[in-house]
Amino acid sequence: MRGPARILAAVPAGGWAPETPPNWLNLDPMPDLCPQLPDRRVKHRFVVPAGSYLPEAFNRCFQEALRYADWDRLLMLETDMILHQRIVARARTHRADITTGIYFMRRYPPTPVLWKAVSPDGRAINMTHLDMAELLEAPEGEHEFQGAAGTGILSIARHVLELMPRPWFGVSPEAEREGHRGGHDLYFFAQAHRLGFSVAVDNSPLFAAGHIGSHQIDLGNYLAEMKAREET
Repeated sequence: MRGPARILAAVPAGGWAPETPPNWLNLDPMPDLCPQLPDRRVKHRFVVPAGSYLPEAFNRCFQEALRYADWDRLLMLETDMILHQRIVARARTHRADITTGIYFMRRYPPTPVLWKAVSPDGRAINMTHLDMAELLEAPEGEHEFQGAAGTGILSIARHVLELMPRPWFGVSPEAEREGHRGGHDLYFFAQAHRLGFSVAVDNSPLFAAGHIGSHQIDLGNYLAEMKAREET
């Protein structure tokens, strides 16, 4: 791929959620695709398909995105993310087939939504604090790994959507064994590794996100928690 990637953004939700963080209104412009996309209120450059549950919404996002020709990477964002204003510019630089940012579960103690490894059936191995420390202290950029991530912030090359068998997101076999309909993120990453796609974590602050729940959880909360543990 020559030059910066052309970005299309998609939000897998039931619509433009009223709780969407206000900083989304000032994200980097994506001029490559604006003329093609339908007017969707303020953020007409986003495709926002609805689904009865999250995997369905994600699959519809991919289907909708493939209707448009002039983009190289899909920036998947969930509506409870607090994003850096330069996130689109950062996504334009990505070279891995799938790149995730760093964010944390929206509860205490802060836990990274990253797994060190994932098996073909969607069974995950958690990142340890030492793993996270190594990632955060590494040079800024994309770092390939064999694990999985959540779906809150993902940068995905177009050919992944075109080549991966459908459905792209589904219930993982591990989740089915446990009796629930989750694991769609692990399902996606297990497929990606099986097909030989490169998967990376971008440890740049530009591609990190805060997570809104009863509290906003971000990297600062995580680092404070780790420091407190060291002092006890």
